[in-house]
Amino acid sequence: MATGRSMPRYQEWQAHVEPITFKRIYLNPLRLAQAIGYVTPLRQTYVRFIHFETPLSIVQQPVAVGRGFWVSWSEAMQVEQVEHNSTVFSSHLANLLYYLNGWTLPHENVELSLGISGTSCGLDWPVSLRVGFYRHLPKIDFIKKFRHTQGGVNEWKLTPTTCCMIASLFPSLRSINWCLEEEPPRNYITRAEVRNTFAAALVWVPSSVRSFTLAYYYCWMRAFGDFSVDPQSRAPDLLSIALRQLSKRLEKVVLSMDIGHEFFIGNDSSAEETDWLRMREVTVIAGSRTPQEDALFNFDDETQSAIPIPGMVNPYYLAAGRAAAGMPNLSFLTIHWALCFNTALFYVVRKDTLGARLFVTGT
Repeated sequence: MATGRSMPRYQEWQAHVEPITFKRIYLNPLRLAQAIGYVTPLRQTYVRFIHFETPLSIVQQPVAVGRGFWVSWSEAMQVEQVEHNSTVFSSHLANLLYYLNGWTLPHENVELSLGISGTSCGLDWPVSLRVGFYRHLPKIDFIKKFRHTQGGVNEWKLTPTTCCMIASLFPSLRSINWCLEEEPPRNYITRAEVRNTFAAALVWVPSSVRSFTLAYYYCWMRAFGDFSVDPQSRAPDLLSIALRQLSKRLEKVVLSMDIGHEFFIGNDSSAEETDWLRMREVTVIAGSRTPQEDALFNFDDETQSAIPIPGMVNPYYLAAGRAAAGMPNLSFLTIHWALCFNTALFYVVRKDTLGARLFVTGT
């Protein structure tokens, strides 16, 4: 039993420790039920970071045939698994948001990180937020940063559209950091459809966002085989164009993905634009191919290095230069290539008493 002398010491210890203990909290459906009791209104003021992990599982395990082989999943099993994943994820997300909506003393700047746990047995069926749940979800004003990082080849994946829908529930959101898996380049038509769907979903991103980081990659383990490319189809990449439109209200953008030079020049390459008024930092880490599956580099077997194809790479540099001219508050703009480390482009702006000077360095 605590004495009258020890109570003040305990309270003093508690006042120092709890702001550290509750600064970052890690929840799952089980811990969420427990958090209702121990994350008191006072402790809510200490929270700056929330990670919520949704566990998913295989509804029906495939039957082993022979030694290490599995029977193919039937269409009915696929539908059942996708419906199960979407329902479970949507239900747990709704519980989290309703819980956060009941906070009485939240800090005004909290980061939310969403994850999914559980093996998918290598299946790449997507996990989506069900529209029926979304329509009734509350909006949370104190979430200012939203992060989602997908795991490896054997983990479930949220669709980009779902990430955009969730972001729309945070009207005061300032920063987004997503690491998503793209459709591998086995079929250009299918990949283009997925990218176009992502492009359309970016309209859900709140207008309050000022920093946008996106790593959008495909797993090389799923990219084996011949690429199916339609040589007659060279339509502009709608995802690159949509990211361009989004970036016009940003201060910082970091993109690591297969991206087209449409990100810099838009639909009309002759148009001069100066409406990147807020942009300060631009970092693009491009892949080795365009979104239309055209190679940007040749591989030299003798030197074991990637050699840029001038006719393919130079349009990126020229478009970036034109875009930089339309960014009056720009500090730096860089273009790197994921599989080629011996070439890059840097635009660095320095200001002195004589005005602004633009230094360009290419290596």
